[in-house]
Parts: sequence; structure tokens; C-alpha cells
Amino acid sequence: INGCKDEISKTIEVKNDFNCFIPNSFSPNYDDLNDVFIPVFSPYGLDASSFKMDIFDRWGHIVYSTKDISKGWNGTLNNEGELILKEDSYIYKIKFKDTEGRSYSRIGNVSIVK
Repeated sequence: INGCKDEISKTIEVKNDFNCFIPNSFSPNYDDLNDVFIPVFSPYGLDASSFKMDIFDRWGHIVYSTKDISKGWNGTLNNEGELILKEDSYIYKIKFKDTEGRSYSRIGNVSIVK
């Protein structure tokens, strides 16, 4: 109005949400449905080189450990052989970082369901 003009410019940085879903049970019965316990990460934002997952039985003995984000636990001792461990609740401890260097730690229970 009355010949007045105004202009403003601002840079906005939009970042994707980073998230992790960890299932609470799986059924390693070789039917190709939920046979492996593996956390599911957003397709962006994870520093895969920082990933570490340990699985323990109820007495604190380690039954599986990996630093490979693509290798989940198949329910056997150290992912070796075909003998599935007993139907029970196991403890997972997962550590990872996002691409901005923030550290995360998740501890919880996962159940083998036959």
C-alpha cells in the first residue's frame, strides 16, 4: 500500500526424524515370519559403525552379540546350529549413535515364542 515494499529471507534446515523400533517378541520357527530378532531403524540418521547388540538369558549369560546392524538374533546360542533356545524372556542391550554423534542405549526384554 502507498508504494511500500518489504522483503525477508531466512534459511531453514529441515532434519529427518531418527527413530528405532525394537520388537518385544519373535518366533524363530523357520516359517519366514518374525524368525529373527532385529531392531528396525529409520532409513536415515544411524551411524551403523557404532551399533552393538548383546542378548542375555535370565541369569546374565550372553547368548548372542553382534556389531553388524544387518545381523539379528535367530534364537540359537551365538546364531550357531539349529537348536532354538527355550521359550523364555531374554534381555537385550543395544547401543548406537546417530549421524550427529548423539549416543543411545536401549535395554529391554524380548521373548521367544514357539
